[in-house]
Amino acid sequence: MSKKAASLFLWALFIVTLCYCHVTVRQSSGPPLLIDRDLAVGLFPGDCTVTRVEYSEKKIPHFTVFGLYRRLASEEILGYAVITTQLVPGERGYEGPIQVALGINRAGSVTGARILRHRETASYAMAIESDWFLGQFTGKTPDDPLILGGDIDGITGATVSAGCVARSIKKSIALVNRELLGKTGETFPETVKKPLSFFAYLLHPLTKLAVLILLIFLALYDYVLQRKLRYVILCISVVYFGFLAGEFLSLSHLRTLLTLELPVFAYTYFWFFYTGFIIILTGFYGRVYCGYLCPFGALQEIVYAAVPNTKLIIPRRIDRRLKYIKYSLLAVILSASFVIPTVDLSRYEPFVTGFRLRGGILDWVLVSSVLAIGVFVIRFWCRYFCPTGAALALLSRFSVFSLRMEQTNCSRCGACGLACETACIDGEGIKNSECIRCNECRRVCRKAGIHISRRKERGRTHAI
Repeated sequence: MSKKAASLFLWALFIVTLCYCHVTVRQSSGPPLLIDRDLAVGLFPGDCTVTRVEYSEKKIPHFTVFGLYRRLASEEILGYAVITTQLVPGERGYEGPIQVALGINRAGSVTGARILRHRETASYAMAIESDWFLGQFTGKTPDDPLILGGDIDGITGATVSAGCVARSIKKSIALVNRELLGKTGETFPETVKKPLSFFAYLLHPLTKLAVLILLIFLALYDYVLQRKLRYVILCISVVYFGFLAGEFLSLSHLRTLLTLELPVFAYTYFWFFYTGFIIILTGFYGRVYCGYLCPFGALQEIVYAAVPNTKLIIPRRIDRRLKYIKYSLLAVILSASFVIPTVDLSRYEPFVTGFRLRGGILDWVLVSSVLAIGVFVIRFWCRYFCPTGAALALLSRFSVFSLRMEQTNCSRCGACGLACETACIDGEGIKNSECIRCNECRRVCRKAGIHISRRKERGRTHAI
């Protein structure tokens, strides 16, 4: 493939990606916080006909639903509809509040529930929006505990989101019964939880935290001492954090940190440890997460290594220019997410579709294209299109430790530049922000001219 053809192809892919982001933004705008007659009909099914809905803020924000029972001719109050975030704004899912429209009849029990708006990952949202999950709340009263794993079946991989919905509905039922129906009810008796299965223990937050700490230790052990453990760590990352746990750093984490709309620590403590450890790790040692721990980056590298004799080298002049794409995407997508807070950032990144095996046609086109090109170009997504990697690259410019070249030991053979996975070594030196700490340069250097040391300057390290 000629340089001109490669450049045209990659720029065409960049334009297609921007169009995809535009479609994602348009599809992610949420409905207004309003319960109209059409929605109320879904919240109050059965032998009644909803005639009108009136909003009031007396005592608590609520919608009074009027209608006719088939056996009666006169209009009467069927019950009340509420939006949970107006009653319990402190409850948060993994990415923010989950707004649930809830119907409660005059007897104080739930008649229906619908998800109005959220910012959860698309594949997890499909689960909590399902009729199977929300249907479990129909008929629940203030005397029911509404505990995941107890009287409510949870959702594997979406425990935080499902827990937020359950707690919001539970507290909203209590408020409606107390403030609007004058019923005090019980004190929500607890129930004995079902025994956890082996799979549930395997994905327990404490288990994930232990595996994360182990992988960070092994990554630093391999990176600092060159112990040839990297592909073992990559495989564990793909299998456990990719396909089993579905945990990876993403744009959603960045937006949450920038807006300070943090999830509730008691229910999402692994999120804090996971995000915090990666930031600290990058601040000290650079993009070790990208080179060792990122499941999708590991998957790309395994795909590239699994198919030999199909390698395509991007010319350095084109490579340098294409690397700026991911920084542009980082700015564009984060800016769009602030303008339209309901935009689903996970739909741009291929992580969820690639590992959860859920998504629309555009999502699958993105994942399959990245992996197909990854057979020819190593870490194609990481090098040119990963906005999360761009954010870590900016932080990595100021890392405490970095790879440095000793000019006195360097024979200028160029072996390190050829072995570099991200093409961050050239005639000017090592570009620290693009280096993912894969250690390939140290492995091929016969003069031991590359080593880890404290940074004395920003940007590139010693020239070759």
